[in-house]
Amino acid sequence: RVPAGYLQLSGDFFTAHREEIMRLVHNKEEEQKAQHPMKRLMDVEDQDDGAVVVTFTDVHLPRGAGEAIERAYEGELDIHYTEEAGIVRVYWQR
Repeated sequence: RVPAGYLQLSGDFFTAHREEIMRLVHNKEEEQKAQHPMKRLMDVEDQDDGAVVVTFTDVHLPRGAGEAIERAYEGELDIHYTEEAGIVRVYWQR
């Protein structure tokens, strides 16, 4: 229950297109899981402000999902790695 990566999705565009954006996140997870069974989505948590935080078992999966969302829908993508803890935090909004 200790995530290696976080993906936070927010903004009015996300709220309006949540279902299709989350489908893209799940598709990226399925692609990776087929090759690397330990790379998984752990949880999807709704925040009070309308944002969603998705946690993953791997540091590469949130970055890959965030980049796929940015390619498909543009928006702002911000990626932060913490080397000491081996965690990545990815933020996308539009």
